[in-house]
Amino acid sequence: MPASAKPQDTPKAILLATDLSARSDRAFDRALQLAEHWKAKLVLLVVLSAESSFSKPNHFKRDDDDADDTPSVEEQVAERVREELPETDVEIEVHVEAAAHVGQTALRVAETYGCGLIITGIARSDALQRVSLGSTVVWLSRHSPLPILVVQCRPRGPYKHVGVATDLSEPSAKAAVLAAQWFDDAQKRVLLHGYEVSLSDLTGDDPSREAMLAKAHQDADSELLQWRDNTLPKLFAPHWQPRAELCNPVRLLRQASLDEALDLSVIATHGRSRLMDALIGSVAKRLLETSITDTLIVRG
Repeated sequence: MPASAKPQDTPKAILLATDLSARSDRAFDRALQLAEHWKAKLVLLVVLSAESSFSKPNHFKRDDDDADDTPSVEEQVAERVREELPETDVEIEVHVEAAAHVGQTALRVAETYGCGLIITGIARSDALQRVSLGSTVVWLSRHSPLPILVVQCRPRGPYKHVGVATDLSEPSAKAAVLAAQWFDDAQKRVLLHGYEVSLSDLTGDDPSREAMLAKAHQDADSELLQWRDNTLPKLFAPHWQPRAELCNPVRLLRQASLDEALDLSVIATHGRSRLMDALIGSVAKRLLETSITDTLIVRG
């Protein structure tokens, strides 16, 4: 196993960055499900922006309030949040503060509480269900040292079908090992490898080209299987089905989401190929905007 791919325990604490809107309910439900499943603490982070009515100095204040006795805006919002929490055995900490940058605040608060995962949701902007990818999600996906779970789907229990995109690099090994450790009870677990061929392999007559492509596919299958067995802990490796295809990883993830009925896709932020590195650039943005699964982004 690569040195960077050491198994990781499930998080002892999870941070959910929420704006308290109805659209964030799915992210909250998933965060609560994972916290229950992993017996982890759940930290609800609400960042009040300068534009928010909640952050205005006298939003809750009555004329007869004693300024010294009036709770701060943050305290009042936190109390409102606590009042609306469902009954649960999960330990929930509500953290509210005013800040200019949600992403930086999320990382700082996550470190304070010892969180091992940050969860956030994304909005759907119209009747056609197009995703509106916020700047916070994009910023966190590029800068967070912690895994980021972007929730789109309404939870219907634990994740059952999990797919990990890999380019056989050490960063993607870290993502695969983490997924194997965190979701070891998933019913279906798939390793997805989109490989490339050189242009020279596509020249020549049809029989020659077909033979080249068949050999490339056979080699990719063999390499992926060997990578799986060398990378994942022996306890987990046999449960992960290898799937190698001649295409870019974005297309493979999208297709596998349908073919394998994935409810969670896992990607690494860096890899050894141009295609994998692009996942966290504009390609990742398009992937998240069109994805039909939740997406776990792991820092490579």
